[in-house]
Amino acid sequence: MTTRVLTFYGTSVGKKVVMAVTGFIVFGYVVVHMLGNLQIFLGPAKINGYA
Repeated sequence: MTTRVLTFYGTSVGKKVVMAVTGFIVFGYVVVHMLGNLQIFLGPAKINGYA
């Protein structure tokens, strides 16, 4: 199993898949934190609850 994963990662398609997955994770992280920070416009109680 491990050799199959390493073989797949060694290909250009495998590296692109890893890059796409990690990019999606980072994008999701940024969106979630952006939405949390936008709560500042909803008042102090909301932003303090988020913090």
